[in-house]
Amino acid sequence: MIKNAFRRTLFLSGLVLLIFSAKLCFINNSAHALPTWDQWDSECEIVLRPWLEGRLSADNIFVSHVEHRIVPTKLTVLGLLIANGQWDGLVETTFNAFIHTLSALVFLLLVQRWLKGGWLVGFGALVALLFSLPFDWENTLIGFQSQFYYLLFFSLLHMSMVLEEDCFSWRWGCGLVAGALAVVSMASGFLGSAAVLLVFSHRLVRERRCTVQQIITAAVALVFCIVGWQLKTAVPGHDFLKVHSVGKFVSNVLLLLSWPCSSLSPWTLFVSAPAAVFVYRRVKETTISPANRVLLALLAWTGLQ
Repeated sequence: MIKNAFRRTLFLSGLVLLIFSAKLCFINNSAHALPTWDQWDSECEIVLRPWLEGRLSADNIFVSHVEHRIVPTKLTVLGLLIANGQWDGLVETTFNAFIHTLSALVFLLLVQRWLKGGWLVGFGALVALLFSLPFDWENTLIGFQSQFYYLLFFSLLHMSMVLEEDCFSWRWGCGLVAGALAVVSMASGFLGSAAVLLVFSHRLVRERRCTVQQIITAAVALVFCIVGWQLKTAVPGHDFLKVHSVGKFVSNVLLLLSWPCSSLSPWTLFVSAPAAVFVYRRVKETTISPANRVLLALLAWTGLQ
C-alpha cells in the first residue's frame, strides 16, 4: 500500500513538474517583462497607480473590466507588485503558470482516486500534454490573463468539493468559498454553480430524497448564480461579437467541439460520443456515485462555458 502510494505521488509530481517547466520554458523564450494591452488600464491605472498614490479603494478592485469582475486577478497584480518591488510582466506570467499547473494538479488528484494502473498513466499523459502545449499562448505569455486560470481553478475546486460530500465538512466549506471566488473571477464564473444546480436537480428527481446539506448546497449555488448574473456588465461596443440567431449559435458550438480542427469534421462526433454515452447512462441511474456527480458537473460546466 505504502509502495503504491509512493509511486502515485512520484508519478503525479513528475507530471506537475513537466507541465510547469514546459510553461516556464515557453515564457522564457517568448514572453517579456513590458506590460501590454489591457494591463495599462486595468492594472496600472485602476490598481497600481492608485495604490502607489495612496488612494486605492475597494471600488478599484471590484469595478468591472468590460463584461467581467476580475477580483483575484487584480489582487494578484497588487500582491506581486508589493512582493517584487516593481511591475513586471514576467513575474505575472510565471505566477500564472503556477496557478494553471495547480489546476492540473487538482484535476489529477481528483482523477487518481477513480483510475488505477495504465488508465491513470494514460490519462495523466494526456493531461500533461494538454496543459503543457501552448494552445492558450496568449494566456501563457500575457500577465493579465490570470482570470482564465482562476476561473478553471476555483470552478474545479467548487464542483468537486461540494458534490463529493454528503455531509457538512471542511472540504464542503472550502468548496463554497471556491465557488464564491469563481463568481468574481470572470463573468462566466457562476456557471460552475449552475452545473452544481443541474446535478442536484438530477439527484432530486432520480433519488427522490435530499438532506439539509444538499438543500443548503443548492441554495448557495442558486445565490451564486443570481449574484453572478447581476455582476456582469453590458458593453454595447461588443454586441457585434455575439451571435444573433439560434442557427449561428449551434454552428459555433459545433465548431468549438471540433477543436483542434479549424472546421466541422467527423472529429466532433468522435470526441463528443464518450461524453454523450456517459451522460445517457448516468441519467438513467437511480443512484449517482460521488465520482459520477463530479463528472456530470464537469461536463455540464464545459457545455455551459
